[in-house]
Amino acid sequence: MKFLNKCSLHYKYFISYTIILSIPLILIGGFIYQYFIETVRSEVIKNNKQVLSQVQYNLDVKMDELEKIAFQISLNNQLTPYRVTRDGYWGRQALQELNKYKTGNSFIYDLVLYYDKQPFLFSSYSTYQVEEFMDGLFGYTSWNRDQFRQDILHNSLSKVYAPQHIKPLGDNPFITYMVPIPKSATNYGVVMFFIKESSIQLLIQNILEDDGKATFILDREGKLINTTESSSVSQMAVIAPYLQSKADQGTMKLQIKDVDFLVSYTRSPRNGWTYVTLVEEDKIMTRVVYIKKIALISLAATFLLGLCLSYLFMKLNYSPIRKLRQFIESETGESLQQHVNEFEAFHRVVHQMSNKNRSMQSQIIFSRPVLRNFYLHELLRGNIEELSKLNWMVNETGIYFYYDWFRSVILQLDTSEESINEILPQIARKLEEELDQENVGYALDTWENNKIVFIIASESDSPIAFLKQMEKLQMALRIEWGVHATIGVGNAYAKTSEIGKSYIEANTALDYRLIRGKRSIIFIHEVVEGDRALQMVNEMENIRLYIHRGEIEQLSNYLSELIREIKAKNVSLFVVRNICYDLIHLIVTTLNELQQNDQYEAIGYPDVITLLDYETIDELSDMITGISILICRHIEESKNRSSVQWKNELVTYVDEQFTNPQFSLQLMAEQFSVTPPYLSRIFKEETGKTLTQYVNGLRIEKVKKMLADGEDNMQELVEKVGYTNVSSFIRKFKESEGITPGDYRKIYTK
Repeated sequence: MKFLNKCSLHYKYFISYTIILSIPLILIGGFIYQYFIETVRSEVIKNNKQVLSQVQYNLDVKMDELEKIAFQISLNNQLTPYRVTRDGYWGRQALQELNKYKTGNSFIYDLVLYYDKQPFLFSSYSTYQVEEFMDGLFGYTSWNRDQFRQDILHNSLSKVYAPQHIKPLGDNPFITYMVPIPKSATNYGVVMFFIKESSIQLLIQNILEDDGKATFILDREGKLINTTESSSVSQMAVIAPYLQSKADQGTMKLQIKDVDFLVSYTRSPRNGWTYVTLVEEDKIMTRVVYIKKIALISLAATFLLGLCLSYLFMKLNYSPIRKLRQFIESETGESLQQHVNEFEAFHRVVHQMSNKNRSMQSQIIFSRPVLRNFYLHELLRGNIEELSKLNWMVNETGIYFYYDWFRSVILQLDTSEESINEILPQIARKLEEELDQENVGYALDTWENNKIVFIIASESDSPIAFLKQMEKLQMALRIEWGVHATIGVGNAYAKTSEIGKSYIEANTALDYRLIRGKRSIIFIHEVVEGDRALQMVNEMENIRLYIHRGEIEQLSNYLSELIREIKAKNVSLFVVRNICYDLIHLIVTTLNELQQNDQYEAIGYPDVITLLDYETIDELSDMITGISILICRHIEESKNRSSVQWKNELVTYVDEQFTNPQFSLQLMAEQFSVTPPYLSRIFKEETGKTLTQYVNGLRIEKVKKMLADGEDNMQELVEKVGYTNVSSFIRKFKESEGITPGDYRKIYTK
């Protein structure tokens, strides 16, 4: 167990697959072996019973035929005791009649008719005197003259005599079957049928299969009538006493001279004969041994195939773990090789990350108000352009915008009490809760001049529905704190980047409280007729193109001309502020597209809040002119230094990271805070190659050096240079060098 705990997960997988494979194979193998033993035994027993029943049936049929012939003879007027002994003529008629019976049944070799107290016996061939028949010609060893007469007079049942050689009938052993006539207590004659032993054996063998069984037939007294195996007679002598006390049918197992035998028997209800089969148990098991051999070979082949598949699946299942290990090593900079069990190593890394995460979460919770205010200010400045990105960023701060129409709202509290500033945060949170289901809003932590600034997302841009919501807020202020407020409301915008414009509008609307009166709700569209900034669409697009193209002189001249036009049109300060906001937002957006957002931070553009500090058109014009000069200067400096600086930084990074399996254009772009297409274009301009070509070249050169140093494990070589697929790398190597890595090693060795 300690060994398994220290084993690599790679081998644990393989051992576990092997155990899982072995258990069912062992159980199935044992079950099949035991099942076949019992099945073969039961099949042999069943087969023996069927065979014995068929043998019994066939012999019973034959014996019944002999009984019927004897009965017919007793009724035949030509074969009465009087006629057959009357004179020679009737004696010859008797022979002819008997021959008819013999000829009509092929099972009978010959038959003999004898009547008590008569000097002759009649067969189908001839007549015999009793003394001549018993003592000379037929010569029964176990049947003398007196016993012959006794059987005729006192035996009312048919009787069979064991096979023996009878001289007149030939060299074959014959079975004698004696049937008294008539069958009654006062019988006065007998019909003896002579049957070849081979006829009975042939009848049995036609039924038996050649599977090593010995078959015996015993009479009702347990004496042997016939056997198919003369060598088994001694064994039958041992078995016969057991059968006398047994039922009419059954199977038993006996051991004779240290050999186990399976004995099946059945007894005929007609004549009391017992039919027995005897077979060695080892012969029965021959089939089982053969099946076991085949099963073992099949199980072994299955086991080997299972091992191969287990190894293959283990490699496939372990591959994600290996990649995860490599990824963790590349991300953490810590080698996990010292930890034998990968999961233990992962557990340590995840535990460390979890601790860091909990620490970060604690810091986030502690700094949540600060983060909340930071993201709301970023939203107000127009630095967050996508709603989904906004909700993802602010999710940890407890704020979430469900709707698509955004407004800026400013509440100016009508009070001179200085203590009101202390409860402004409490008032703001309470007003956030007063918003209905169609509006979601949050207040910025900007508590100056008794103002509360809200960013509110609404389900629709309808000013009528929003007016009711603002009235509800005014009522809550009066009821809860006894404070009156004037509310300035900017236009609703579907783009988060234009929330800053709505903030300028809300401030402008609030400035109209001197005209509209305090404690009123003022919408910007009610006090300003249209927005002339919308007429600057073409101008803004031209500025964006100048920045994209890097046309510094044209951009500077265009901005100067634009400022002169603004002054010449004599537009309001509100419109100029909107134009400046659009211009600043355009510059920020364009610089982001060019991945020059660091220049925006270096220049220090005014945001939407500080933009309101400019109170004259001249101040705004000077600010725009200053922005244009700084933009031109930074773009020119960036362009001049990009050639040398980017090449050195990009090439150095690739030279250090090309062996990392996780290396990619996306990863490199994130590292340098640029978009992948922009990085790809710059890299090719500076090096003359695509990033993929450059990386493949480095990897191939490193492999060539390792091959020259004598390393020959292709899997390890490929992994060392950042590949995971050997065949893919071999294809790239051949495309580059014209030969495979193996051929390269052979050529270099020679």
